[in-house]
Amino acid sequence: MRLGRYYVYRHLRADTGGVFYVGKGLVRSVLSCYRPHDERRRNPFWRAVVRAAGGYSAEIVAFFDNEEVTLVKEQELIAL
Repeated sequence: MRLGRYYVYRHLRADTGGVFYVGKGLVRSVLSCYRPHDERRRNPFWRAVVRAAGGYSAEIVAFFDNEEVTLVKEQELIAL
């Protein structure tokens, strides 16, 4: 299976399963899709949601070869 160079991910609340964050990342190697699970450099809002929800799960939604397409998909998911 070939992965695209970019990916879109989302974070889901542990208590409700609702999406509270959508982001994008860059694949540097097959093992480098760490950004969805990286808790460093998150803003106070993100931390407050995770604390209130009792945690979160991360899910990679899709991989893309083109950054522009990745940005469009990220915006679509945010709009939802």
